[in-house]
Amino acid sequence: MRRRFVRTALAGTLLAGAAWGAWAPHALAAGAAEPGDFNGDGKVDLVAGAPGVGVVAAFNGNRLPGRLVTRDVLGLPASDQSGGIGRALASGDFDGDGFADLALGVPQESLDVDGDGYDEAGVGAVAIVYGSRSGLDTGRTQVFTQASPGVPSDPSQGEGFGGSLAAADFNGDGRADLAIGSYGDQDDRRWAGSVTVLRGGAQGLSGADAQYVVNDVDAYQFGLRLAAGDVDGDGVADLVQVSYTGTLSRVIGYRGGGDGLDTAGAFTKDLPGYTVNYTSVAVGDLNGDHQADLAVGDSQYGSTTSGGEVAVLLSQGGTLGDAQVITQDSPGVPDTSEGDDRFGESLAIGDVDHDGRAELAIGAPGESLETNPDAYKAGAVTLLRGSSTGITTKGARWFTQDTAGIPDSAEVADLFGSAVSLNDNTGDGKADLAIGAAQERVGDNVNAGSVTVLKGATTKNAKVFDLSLLGSTDLFYAGFGSTLLH
Repeated sequence: MRRRFVRTALAGTLLAGAAWGAWAPHALAAGAAEPGDFNGDGKVDLVAGAPGVGVVAAFNGNRLPGRLVTRDVLGLPASDQSGGIGRALASGDFDGDGFADLALGVPQESLDVDGDGYDEAGVGAVAIVYGSRSGLDTGRTQVFTQASPGVPSDPSQGEGFGGSLAAADFNGDGRADLAIGSYGDQDDRRWAGSVTVLRGGAQGLSGADAQYVVNDVDAYQFGLRLAAGDVDGDGVADLVQVSYTGTLSRVIGYRGGGDGLDTAGAFTKDLPGYTVNYTSVAVGDLNGDHQADLAVGDSQYGSTTSGGEVAVLLSQGGTLGDAQVITQDSPGVPDTSEGDDRFGESLAIGDVDHDGRAELAIGAPGESLETNPDAYKAGAVTLLRGSSTGITTKGARWFTQDTAGIPDSAEVADLFGSAVSLNDNTGDGKADLAIGAAQERVGDNVNAGSVTVLKGATTKNAKVFDLSLLGSTDLFYAGFGSTLLH
């Protein structure tokens, strides 16, 4: 059996992707596709967002040719660039046809929600592009808002519907469902937030029987950070998220089952000091016990003094154990913590060595390189190995654009590590490390952005992608690589 990968996505940073060996994280219908494999060839496609110009690029595996998904393709108003597509990305086989489908969050999309002829800002939308034998079929798309038939709640200004996405089979029917965060939902109280789950079906996603998860856990911005994986090891995916109580970040998990998410039996874990607006989250099996573990990063922990930290929480039969806290000052971790490193701003989990225990990639896009005076905030990525006891710092690896074998070189404010992913782009059973540099200069285009792909997380035959490879000339401030699909 081909190795299976759990993937998650969130606003601004797309996260997770863990190898599970022969054990699948949730039930898949016969022939259902791996997330991210849009043409069914056994390779996860590389997908990166350029929200600055409202474009998402999908490459076949990690190779050309590729395909651009634009606002015009999705039927979104070309005049409204405020919602720049691709701020959140997720993938699952929503219709069970053997080809993965792509979901794109547009949380800043403006809509006329009260019929007065004027658009309200930040209402939000989610667009779907379905897969096919030839890859993403831009002729088969959907757009959902909170005004779509069957979708619970009502749209309102500033609710940010689509700010975070997670695709997984939450009810065990073999088709992926889509969890959609609306971090500014004010139905209960200001900035309470909510999560809507759209069910997958033979025709794809639908608002019929959608599940509406309200904020009843004394937190704010519920739905801001979403991820999915089988935390309790029962074969059905669970949903986890990170919200803020006003004093700390709170991990909130809901178990999946035949009726969908069990909202009556949430499991929680508090992370004192964490600031949710700068938090990332990734899910995957770090110790090989067939249960999804959790990594939570806070790139602003300690503000300008600490440089950020990551908490690793191992699953304990459906609950979460105490946090193992990792910083750049932890023994074995390369470099040292410095103010504004932003260590933990992006996270991804995936098995790069095919041993059944996933590794953890940690982006620090604010890292300044002491060996290169021209590399202020050039960025770096740390890769930590999984083990039978969880994450170990032994054998840790550190990548920058000055690392031997990586094309290009570190420059001021490239933000290398602004997004990371660990997906099997080559189909060899080993996760490949993709690293976004959202402010990379391409030619004369400032902040155009690029993505570097390291096969098996090694620098041999490293590749760099940018929008110009697909013929795009709209590169200026595109921010390509700000988000990556997991």
